[in-house]
Amino acid sequence: MRRRAGFTLIELLIVMAIIATLMAVLTPTATGAMRKATATKIAVQLRNVEQAVEQYLYSMLPKPGDLSRAPYNNLANDDDFKDFANVQLLNDGEVGIRIIPDTNNNRNRIRIALRYTAANSVIAELIVGTLRETYGGGTENTNITTIDDITTSNPANDGAYYNGNEVYIIKSIDAFWW
Repeated sequence: MRRRAGFTLIELLIVMAIIATLMAVLTPTATGAMRKATATKIAVQLRNVEQAVEQYLYSMLPKPGDLSRAPYNNLANDDDFKDFANVQLLNDGEVGIRIIPDTNNNRNRIRIALRYTAANSVIAELIVGTLRETYGGGTENTNITTIDDITTSNPANDGAYYNGNEVYIIKSIDAFWW
């Protein structure tokens, strides 16, 4: 009897079916993990931007009237602030920043509002879920449609929110120097 070298067609088809089944099982898991990793990376960068804004304000000690003038009214596009923050999201032009003085009832606070446009609503929800531990919130907020909706007369609570694919972070800090 003569021995054959190689595999039969049936053996090759079985191996291919096993590989196809494994790929079908693992692909959704890998896709979900990649989405979560992307959301976590963006959340960390957004937190770094917020902390950079806070530190920038503490280093500059602006008066309430200064916040409506340059560079404070356009921090996301200010080259000095971009160098100060050193966060890639600012260089990509994907972040909006609004600084709002809140002197109502002698509170002497500054509200920092950040807006980020995510690729889709799933990523936005994952980003907010990651930021929930730091900022609170974590819900969909349909009252905020643009960063300009965040004012002292129409305040949203501090926290992280999303509306569709827009992510918003709102944080108040004490303006102890006023």
